[in-house]
Amino acid sequence: MLNELRKKKTVVLIISSMRSGSTLLKSLLATAPDTSHLPEVDFQTYTAQNAWRIKTLSNRPILILKKPAMFDDPNYPQFPPLPGVKKIVLLRDAYETVVSLRKMIAKAYPELADTWTAEKLLHDYWLPLYRKLTDDPRLQGDDTLVIRYEDVLAQPIDQTQRIFAFIGSRQREGVDSYAPPSSYQWAWGNDDGGEKIKSHRVQAQELRRDDPVLVELIENSEAVRKLRHQLGYQ
Repeated sequence: MLNELRKKKTVVLIISSMRSGSTLLKSLLATAPDTSHLPEVDFQTYTAQNAWRIKTLSNRPILILKKPAMFDDPNYPQFPPLPGVKKIVLLRDAYETVVSLRKMIAKAYPELADTWTAEKLLHDYWLPLYRKLTDDPRLQGDDTLVIRYEDVLAQPIDQTQRIFAFIGSRQREGVDSYAPPSSYQWAWGNDDGGEKIKSHRVQAQELRRDDPVLVELIENSEAVRKLRHQLGYQ
């Protein structure tokens, strides 16, 4: 442990909503020889008293911690008080985020399905969270990189090359796959960030928006339209 504490390490935080591709991104970045292979780590739990423990989580020089914003978490994101922390803000468009969240809730938390409707997810989760991430002055400096999930899917090699350079990795080339195929079938809520989850090649997804109610909710909200435009979504 003392040897790990003496080593100079870079802490990288992936900041995102739920269902925005943070697991995919973490798995892609973990292919580099100098980045960590960690399970999901709640970086918000580290304070001035225990932040030193982060260095002991992995012997790799670059530690990548990801923890999406949960529902009703007004303080997200909180950063561990360490020098030189780098942040990757991972974005995903409103429609796909809400649809994916609805599927997740129906499967994992069916008791919440009637509470977290598409309208509530859009206006009480996606909109305030993304507005906060966009306006937060702590996420507007040279230590922050903003990435869109859609761009990772469409251009995985270019985008991961960009990220590797940002975090200071020795990995010079971008990647579009996790690792050799395995028979493991990943299930939501069981992300271990290891070899088992790293089993697929990144592929661009066809844009299908066949929920007219959700499309109308997005189009009829001036606040959502304005923010989407600000984030580069048309």
